[in-house]
Amino acid sequence: MDRRRFVPSPEGLEGRALLSLFGHSTPAQTTSKTTSLFGTSTANDNIPVTFRQKELRVDHVPYYLERIRPGRFLPNDTLTQLQTDLRAVTGTLHWPGPKGLEEFNHVQREISGNSSLSATDAHTLSRSFGAAVKATGATPGEVTNLQADLNDLTRVDTNSPQPTFLATNDYALVLETILGIGRPIQRPTTPVLKANTGLRLNVNDGVTGHPEPTLVGTYSAVQNSTSTKVVASNTSMEIVDANDKVHGSAPIYNNGDYSVKIDAPLSPGLYTFYVRAVDNQGHMSNFSPPYKLKIIPNKHPLVAAENLSGPKGPKALGT
Repeated sequence: MDRRRFVPSPEGLEGRALLSLFGHSTPAQTTSKTTSLFGTSTANDNIPVTFRQKELRVDHVPYYLERIRPGRFLPNDTLTQLQTDLRAVTGTLHWPGPKGLEEFNHVQREISGNSSLSATDAHTLSRSFGAAVKATGATPGEVTNLQADLNDLTRVDTNSPQPTFLATNDYALVLETILGIGRPIQRPTTPVLKANTGLRLNVNDGVTGHPEPTLVGTYSAVQNSTSTKVVASNTSMEIVDANDKVHGSAPIYNNGDYSVKIDAPLSPGLYTFYVRAVDNQGHMSNFSPPYKLKIIPNKHPLVAAENLSGPKGPKALGT
């Protein structure tokens, strides 16, 4: 009996991890060797970094489940409910950390060697899956709904050939999907002060005499090991402070660059700003690392020297 199975990877790449076992390509053409907390990846990754990519990952879940064993019976109502519950957690969770997945991976390894799926094994799978989903920050109701979806799939698996193989893969695939889609859209890197408008003291600090300075940068994500960029279209970048107050917003250009000007004059002093991405559906990324900006009076001697060369930091729009 073929008892191969896979366990969740740190990136949540359920499509390419699953299909590497069977030699099929996914709709997105992403294949690789399986990764887990106990292994490493040796091929391309495809992490859904925009909300649209996350939605497409959920859309493809029935395809991925069917590829576990082509031609298997999968109830349409169960799949529809599963996709509904997955969409409910998209972009709302966080990475659970190794400890959050430790029990689930252990259970997978223990149960996958059994020739039949007992009621105890099914309960253990459901419990460990629920604990892992809870560790991502899902609400009790969301955890219960997703457990119910997998319990429905397991009941079908129990009446199918290779029930343990199917059930363990179903649970792992859905959990990896959650890990991939659950986190917010890609977090931006640290912005920098626009060139020739002040002094970039280092990559995290700047000084300027302009009361309405401009912060610039590039918002993109690494799609795979060849460093192909995935630029988030229809997305804006906001300058915010620690109190979540927005100080400026501007669209991200097609090449991923952005340039955001502070929308109200700042008094002299030291400020800490962040940027966050917001897509056209209102989904927000987490804050970037902080950028400290000192506003100095126009009469300050440093204003006259603002165009002097200093440490430039990362390349950004306007450099």
